[in-house]
Amino acid sequence: MSDQIRVIDRAARCVAIQNGYEHGEIFIRHGSTEDRDGRAQNWVTFACHTTFGAYSNHWSHIGSNDWRKFIQNGQLDHVMNKFCPGKWDEPDFEATADGFKDTLIEARRAGLLEKDEAREAWGRLDDAIGAARNYESVPDAAVAMLLDHVAGEDWTSECWEDVKRRPNGQVKGFFERIWTPFCEDMARELAAEREAEPAEEAPA
Repeated sequence: MSDQIRVIDRAARCVAIQNGYEHGEIFIRHGSTEDRDGRAQNWVTFACHTTFGAYSNHWSHIGSNDWRKFIQNGQLDHVMNKFCPGKWDEPDFEATADGFKDTLIEARRAGLLEKDEAREAWGRLDDAIGAARNYESVPDAAVAMLLDHVAGEDWTSECWEDVKRRPNGQVKGFFERIWTPFCEDMARELAAEREAEPAEEAPA
């Protein structure tokens, strides 16, 4: 083996989660280093193997907090953008369709369309939504069909910024059925440890 290669055996804590038919194991390593000013800087690494897929991330700067406190109250979009950046969401067909309906209504209110024009545009949009809904199980395809229709209309423009997004099914399942129960359990564990700590004696 080359002198430049080092293999180091390090222990990690493993927490198993069983939630109905869904389950997973979360491996945790944590520790502390000093920053350039000599202050303690905690870090934590998670590796999650679950029925919803595998996720991992290393948080290198979590301040002086216990890692179990650090993970509390994390919002889905923030947490999952760390675990799987750019891969955690998908187009939301129904929300996007509703958004285009609202845009058409606003265009009519703003006087961009006459009454008859708005009625005809609504009929075309409704037909396009109905056709695209047949492909709703493939959100990218369904929304792309809808955008193709909207691109030909005068009351809006083809723009992916108009596409609403949502967490994909695997990510939503992991966050709600594995990660959230794990965080709640760690909060209870931390609270129990702090309750068991001896109270500080008041100065004489």
